[in-house]
Amino acid sequence: MESMKFGVPIIAMPMHLDQPVNARLVEAIGAGVEVKRDKKGRLEREEVAKVIRKVLVENTTKRKAKELKENIENKGDEEIVGVAMDMASPNITTILTQLKPDLVIYDFLQILAPSLAQSQNIPAVNFVVMSATIVSFYMHLANNPGIEYPSPEIYLQDHEVGKFANDTDDGDRILECFQQSSEIVLIKTFQEIEAKHIDYLSIRNEQEKENTYELL
Repeated sequence: MESMKFGVPIIAMPMHLDQPVNARLVEAIGAGVEVKRDKKGRLEREEVAKVIRKVLVENTTKRKAKELKENIENKGDEEIVGVAMDMASPNITTILTQLKPDLVIYDFLQILAPSLAQSQNIPAVNFVVMSATIVSFYMHLANNPGIEYPSPEIYLQDHEVGKFANDTDDGDRILECFQQSSEIVLIKTFQEIEAKHIDYLSIRNEQEKENTYELL
């Protein structure tokens, strides 16, 4: 996201969790190029060199990155500054009782936040720090096993499937936090980049989604 904001073309070398899906997204919108691995998941030096040359020499990716930068700048530079809470602390309930916040904002690492907040009638809203695409992709796989994701450019290569499966604990946490959010979900994204994935996510989850840049 930061690279797109500053108009820098991306060379994607995905390894685990959300990175393969994000690499496909970057290629699909033309903002970067993915370094392809072989069938065993290995990187070849020739492939790396080819991608670097393509990004540095060709103007297509540079031009698209610049267009995205301009589109994003038109939305304004406001950013939400979140205050981190240590959700591992056994005193979190006491903290909520003492502070009586109007709202708790949490990410997928703070899995206890929504239930603890809602037990005190405090709304808790999930702040998705990953791309909307990976959450949408996770939700699709969970609800539609064996069915291709609606956007065919977003997929897993054979050597990535095993790693992705091993990350199911994180995937489950992401979805659980997402689904426990009170009425809305905050996503750090832009319509120009992930519009159809945000729309699909909204349909699947039947919740209103707001992009963080629209909140201030």
